[in-house]
Amino acid sequence: MSDTLKEYTWKSPIFVTVITILLFCLYIFITAGFLTFHLENSQLTIDLVAGKDIPDEEIKEIEDNVMALQEMSISWFYICGLSFLFWVNRTVSNLFALKISDIRWTPGWSVAWCIIPFFSLFRPFQVVGDLWRGSHPDSISVKNVGRDNGLFLRTAWWLTFLGGIIIQVVILPMIYETALELDDYILPESIHTYAIMMDIAAATLAIAIMVFIAYRQTVSHNRKLIELQKIGAHA
Repeated sequence: MSDTLKEYTWKSPIFVTVITILLFCLYIFITAGFLTFHLENSQLTIDLVAGKDIPDEEIKEIEDNVMALQEMSISWFYICGLSFLFWVNRTVSNLFALKISDIRWTPGWSVAWCIIPFFSLFRPFQVVGDLWRGSHPDSISVKNVGRDNGLFLRTAWWLTFLGGIIIQVVILPMIYETALELDDYILPESIHTYAIMMDIAAATLAIAIMVFIAYRQTVSHNRKLIELQKIGAHA
């Protein structure tokens, strides 16, 4: 879906990229804290199953810490999501400003596809792919399949992101629902540990992707400015 009517103006992606990365770093820090207390809670469950005598105050303190950090992690997840969508809007707009051809979605639709059910399972991966290829300093089209398209990095990011969400939103609730005894919680808590680690990995990979794309767009813009200055000098 190309936008042939609206004229887009170049806006540096540096500021929005830095702000988004800072938010993602805070999310990683909070989620790492949540992971630490979650591991303590998992060990607590194992100890209780083994019959160890643990004071109620210690149990309550660990559970309260887990709940507090989990709520903070979820809140920052949504904040980072909104910031990332704003970053997508800005960088896709810049592709139009750079006169890159074959752009499939406008900035608005690039964001909308990320929140529309079903399409949100794969469209963000495609949008970021177009951004990666179209932002290359030598690119004239998002269909430059022969160029470095960051496939490994993008795939690792999207699989860890989707995997973490699917495990925590779909799989774990079903497992917890069938848990009857205390030892039934050991397996889902172990799975939850890996899901949290996947969240941290996805956020880290997203930072790398944003840095690469913002850098490429900036280099591409600067090259075009130099080309225009050369043309003006010879005119």
